[in-house]
Amino acid sequence: MPAIFAHWLLGEKSIKTLDARKRAIILEHRETFNLGLQGSDFTFFKNMGADKEVSDFGNLLHDQPAVYSIKEFTKVYKTSKNPELLAYILGFIGHFTLDTNCHWYVFSTEKDGVDHNELETEFDRYLMIQEGLNPAMVKIEEYIFPNASDLKNIAKLYEAFGEIPTEKFEQSFLDFYKFKKIIRKLQILPSFLINLTLKIFKKEHLFGIFMKKKTNKSLSKYINSLHNCFEKSLSMYPTLIENFMNSLDGAKLDTYFNRDFTRKGEND
Repeated sequence: MPAIFAHWLLGEKSIKTLDARKRAIILEHRETFNLGLQGSDFTFFKNMGADKEVSDFGNLLHDQPAVYSIKEFTKVYKTSKNPELLAYILGFIGHFTLDTNCHWYVFSTEKDGVDHNELETEFDRYLMIQEGLNPAMVKIEEYIFPNASDLKNIAKLYEAFGEIPTEKFEQSFLDFYKFKKIIRKLQILPSFLINLTLKIFKKEHLFGIFMKKKTNKSLSKYINSLHNCFEKSLSMYPTLIENFMNSLDGAKLDTYFNRDFTRKGEND
């Protein structure tokens, strides 16, 4: 939360605003950076979400202050000095930035009966259109393509937590990719058929992740507010990764990293 395209676009729009060093690291390891932009969301897709050990680990990462994850990642990076790991961490911070600015608002819309999955999906559609793309033609899974060698390197960051075996980590990312590909292909079906199928399998809560044929205009005011949250994230992100890069040389991490990923921050 938000969804894949929003996180990817935050990174895409930010690259040109960065200094030469950061930009070079990201462009040299773009696929790894892209995976970092999705944060630990991949942990909710192992065996299509049925692996409780992995999903519990994902909840742990989301519910604890980001500073803990950043510090664990930093230890691994400093040992290896692998720039690919650094690219992932920079992407991960982008995920954190967007989540902290959007979560509180998405949760606040639930009082109006808004389904947060549908709102996130509609926001992705809105951003795609803003970027001149046809949402029906976007192969969203290609934004999270899990290259095998990338996964083996990224796995080293998560091994530091000692929570899930490496093979489960790698499979989680593969399942994340497969799940999004399946959903994208099923979206061509009529909505009533998708809804009926989900009811049969008692998965009605997932209906909102399917992008509908037409824009849900009733969500327009919420989309506009989410866009403001997105713009705020764009302005914050370069500052946060600059702070992180400085922390590698001994500077203190900004207190903003003391937030978790789901904390409501409407007063911040």
